Order: sequence, then C-alpha cells, then structure tokens
Amino acid sequence: MIDLDNYFGPYLTNFTVSIRQKGLELFNEKRLANYSTEQKVIDDLLAQTQYRLNRLKESHQLNNYTEIELQYAERRIEDKLKHDIQLWHIIQDKRPYTDSPKDISDWIVTLDYGLLSFDRYKQKIDKTVKIGVCLHPNDLISMLQFWVPRTQNFENAILGNLRLPFLFKETDSDGEKVSLKILEALSFYAGSDDFSSEQIVEILTNNAIRQKIKPSSTVESNAELIKEEIFKKYDEASQKLKEEEHKNSLLNETVSNIQTQLSELTTIVSSYIEKGQKRTEEILIAYQNEKVAEIAQKKKEIENQIEICTKIKDQYDDLIERARKEFSRECGTFSIKLKTLFNKDKLNVIEKSIHDKYYEKTKVDENNDQLIKLNQELKNLLVPNEKENIIIFCENKNAAIFNKLGFSRIHFQPETNSNSVYIKVSANPLLFGLRDRDFLSDNEISKIKKKHSNYFILDYYCYENYLYHPSNIAELKIEGLNIDDYTKEIIRQKNEKRDNVLLKLKTSRNGYEEFRIKEDKFKDSNEESIIANIDSDDVDIFLKSFSLKDDFNKKILEQFHITEDKLSSTNWFKEQINKLLSAIVP
Repeated sequence: MIDLDNYFGPYLTNFTVSIRQKGLELFNEKRLANYSTEQKVIDDLLAQTQYRLNRLKESHQLNNYTEIELQYAERRIEDKLKHDIQLWHIIQDKRPYTDSPKDISDWIVTLDYGLLSFDRYKQKIDKTVKIGVCLHPNDLISMLQFWVPRTQNFENAILGNLRLPFLFKETDSDGEKVSLKILEALSFYAGSDDFSSEQIVEILTNNAIRQKIKPSSTVESNAELIKEEIFKKYDEASQKLKEEEHKNSLLNETVSNIQTQLSELTTIVSSYIEKGQKRTEEILIAYQNEKVAEIAQKKKEIENQIEICTKIKDQYDDLIERARKEFSRECGTFSIKLKTLFNKDKLNVIEKSIHDKYYEKTKVDENNDQLIKLNQELKNLLVPNEKENIIIFCENKNAAIFNKLGFSRIHFQPETNSNSVYIKVSANPLLFGLRDRDFLSDNEISKIKKKHSNYFILDYYCYENYLYHPSNIAELKIEGLNIDDYTKEIIRQKNEKRDNVLLKLKTSRNGYEEFRIKEDKFKDSNEESIIANIDSDDVDIFLKSFSLKDDFNKKILEQFHITEDKLSSTNWFKEQINKLLSAIVP
C-alpha cells in the first residue's frame, strides 16, 4: 500500500509527461486566455448566474440571506460556472458549421448535468449550434458504436477503459477452472502481490498457457509452465521498463528545469510589460497635471485681458454714441433746403470731424480685433495643441487594432474591459477613453458624453462592425465576393438571430459601469430605441446594436482568408475612427 500523495504525485508534478505516455497532448494556446473577456462568454456567465440565483430564490433557500450573503452566493455561483462556460465556447469555436456529428472532432465529455443542461439551453436559443457540444459518457459510447467499427483496439481504448457491462465475456466451466488454476500458480511465487492487474489479465488470456494447463494439473507444474512461457518475457520487459523509467526521470528533470526557466522568463516579461504600461500612464498623467496649472494660469491671464478690452470697448461705445447724437443734432439744425444742397460726401466729412473729436477709430478697431483674438485663444485653450501627446484608454484587444492606424501623437492603451475604461476617465477628466457601443442607445450616449467630454463611444456595437461593414469590405475589392449578396447575408442572419440578441440585451446592460450611479440618470427607462435599431434593415442603423463579432457567422468570407490586419488597413476604417476622435485627432 502507498499513500495518496505518492500515488498521484507523478500526475500532479509531471502531468504533461504522464499523459504523453498514453498518446495524449495538452491543448494549451495563448489565445484561450482571451475567452474570459469575450463579450459572448460574459453574457452567458451573467445570464446563467442570474438564472441559477433566481432558482435558489424561488426554492426559498435564500430567504434568510442578508444582502452581503446574497452577493457572496452570486459570486460563488459565478466562480463555479466561469470555467465551464469558457470551455463550452472554446470547443464551439473550434467546430465546423455542420449538422452532421461525423464531421465534428471536438466534444466535451462530462458527468456534470449542469453543463449538459447549459448545452441544451444554447442549442435551444442559438440556431447556429445545431449539434450539442457536451456528451454524457453513455452518449459517447453509443455514438462511437454507431460510427466506429468494433475492433480490439477500439474496445481497449474506449470501451475497456469505461468498464461497460457489455464488454465482459461469458466463460464456460472449464475455462473458469483453468483461470483459477493459473491464479493458484501465480500465488505460488513470492512477490505475486506486486503483479499489476494488466500483467495478470495478459497471463490469464494467454492462449498458449491455457492450452497447456489442465484442471487436473498440479500447482507446481502449472507454475513451471507459467515461468517458462511468461516470466522470461516479463524479466526482459522489467529491465526495459527500468531503463525507460530512468530516461523518463532524466527527461522529467530537464522538462522541470525548462518549465522553471520559462516561468521565470514569463514573470520577467509580464513585469516589464506591466511596468512599461504603468510608467507610460504615470508620465502622461504627470505631464497633463503640469499642463493643468499652465492652462489655468494662461486662462486667467486671457480672461483678465478680455475684461480690460471689454471695459475699453464699453468706453469707446459710449463715445461713439455721444458723437452720433451730436451729429444728429448738427444735421437737425440744417433746413431742408440746405440738406438738399449738401451731397453725401460733405455729410460724411462733417460726421467724421465730429467723431474724431471723441475718439480715434484706429484704436477702436485695434481693441475690437484684440478682443476677438483673445476670445478665440480662450476657446482654443481647452484643445490639445499639435505638440502634445495623447493617450486613449480602450478595451483590451481594441488597442492593438487602433494603434496600427498610425495617428500621430496618439497612443491607445489597453484596459481590461469597458467598465475599467469608464472608471478611469470618469475619475480623471484629463484622461481620454474609448469604448465599444454595445447595447447603449443614442440618447444614453448623448447624456454620457455631455458629462464626460473626454469619453468616446463607437458609433457601432463593436470595432468588428467597422471591419466587416460592407463599405469596408468593398474597399478591398475582393474578386469573387459580391457586396450586395454579402450585405443581404448580414441582414438575413441579423433577422434570424433577433430573438437571441434580445435575450441577452437586458442582462448585458445591467453590467455597464455607466449605469451604476443612479443620480447620473444615464440609463433610459426602456430599450425600445435599441430594439428599433435591431429591427431595422438599414445596415448603418442595426449595426449600432447587432454584433458582427459574436452573432455573425462569417462562413461567406472563409474562402477569401481575410485577416483583421487587412480589414483594418483600409482608408474607410481609418476615416471612421478619425471622424469619431475629430476633437483631438490633429
């Protein structure tokens, strides 16, 4: 007997090496880490958490819970679901668009009935999920029996490992006696308790031994037969096993060292990246804080000059009015006959001579020009000049795409999600932020931007809506792709998935940071305008509230192999973002 730590130790410390001995490989891609921030994963996680929390409330299991305990229960449910929902989307994204199980090689095999229930729910609400992602082991066996021919390798690899009842073969009386004789003979040897189950099964099923051993044979003779037929082979195998174990030990040590070095390098790189981003942010904030004082002082000086010029203008206006009245009185003393004798030029000379007594016109004009210039300077003071560097915080993946647009003196800095972006810019009005539109209405965006002029919101649901917009695709002039057919396909899928989009509408909006402070009154009382966007067949309207990232099957584009880098390199895409940021883009 050995303890649990020793038994499971090789699997816990050298898991990858252990499973490779069985012909398995760990699926571990860097991009999988991004699934935790995918909107579709977040939407499903929120919806399922709320659904299960409501089920507990309806069953009166949470009746005596305080508000804090309810929040804790919600977080606990969310933590349990997080891995399963990410895994479901990973497998779903790897599968082809088909309605035949034989064309699918990626599945989730699970005994978790909660995950199986979620899979059935996704099949019900999402018409693109034609074949379930999750299988109960019994369903897997049934399916494999149907599609895969029964061979010895098949039974050993799949059915044998699951220990299904139908695999056990019936034995006759003599066969059973022979098996018992073999077992008796095996027990004759010292150390027989150390034989593995696989070794014993192989001996029991060895036809050469079974033919030689008879029910009437003695234990000694049977043991000698087994020794002659089998143990020589096992001595050789044992020696070979020891050699392999020694090699594996050396390999494990090498792998362990490499993993340690890799972990250290990863930590160092992550640290440098984090420090670099933090340093960039600190430098910008410090620079902008210095500019605040400079701008405030400049503003005060301009306002003082405007006040002086305004007072001078008022004095000049008073003098001009007095000169005008004197000219009117002077003209009033002339008789009608004399007025007719005076031509216009003579009257102008008289008027000028009167006005010249009160003020100098050139000084009046200079003061007015100065006042106009100062007002314009005050207005421009709030706009960054061409020498300033601007940082714009935006949602995670968006930063890489926007930085490729090459805006001078502008750098896009990644944040975890839209909530992080909003928290940053709302706390510091000197910082700029850019977020996806998601399920925000035109009215809500107007109210948010009115309070936060440093906050920008995309005109469409997400930046992918710009990349896959028919106008952007058209600029690439892809041979064989009809833009009208492409547009019709987007509209068709939008109408087909309308109900699924509406299902996640309210849940998604409940998580927006902009709506947390009720006093701001940013949130509309209903979602009618957003639903109207989705119901429209005008591309520029429904793309405000329909995601081409999550809800558009891009099979129509697969044959053309269009990358995001190519889609983001167009003039149309850059012009759209340039127009959105026109207040700060030079």
